[in-house]
Amino acid sequence: ITYLHKAYPTKDILKVDSEAISNKTYHDKIEDLSQIDIIVGTQMALKSNLEDKIDLVGILMIDQWLKLPKFDAYEATYELPSQAKFITKNKLIIQSYDPTHFVLKSIIGDGSTYYKEELSRRRLSKLPPYYQVLQLRIEGMSYLKTFQYALSLKTSLEKMGLTVLGPTSSVLLKQLENYRVLLTIKYQGSLKTFNHLLK
Repeated sequence: ITYLHKAYPTKDILKVDSEAISNKTYHDKIEDLSQIDIIVGTQMALKSNLEDKIDLVGILMIDQWLKLPKFDAYEATYELPSQAKFITKNKLIIQSYDPTHFVLKSIIGDGSTYYKEELSRRRLSKLPPYYQVLQLRIEGMSYLKTFQYALSLKTSLEKMGLTVLGPTSSVLLKQLENYRVLLTIKYQGSLKTFNHLLK
């Protein structure tokens, strides 16, 4: 925001984020946007009460959303410009290094392309809504024993026909005295079929 104040010293700039929205003066400013020239904000700006009040919305570096290490990253990315389209009166500009990505291309249309492609991808990858995904965190004082236990549990689960990913180290490998190892289980139906192993 400091850069924008220097680049456009005569423009009134409003910052919209979770902190700003909780400020009492913010709501007064939003009611009358005639004094505001530029709004800079986080995703929170798209969820605020700016519907049909903005002439131009720009989303910077949307690729970082596409690369999130989550199975529903494409869904979150698709929702972002959809919300932006909702608040803009005229134009939506998206900065991307991969403008041909199916998520970005489907924003232009009615969304049916996105849903078909995403559901096909999820079916192939055994992800919701076709499969349930459960992540187990196994902790122990010895990294080797914890890893071996996770490997043994994985073998037992796979014998039951389940898809199991891992074991992998947790992002936070050690907390207090315990090492942490993760297993991801993809399954259909009820947890009851393998609940005895989890206990």
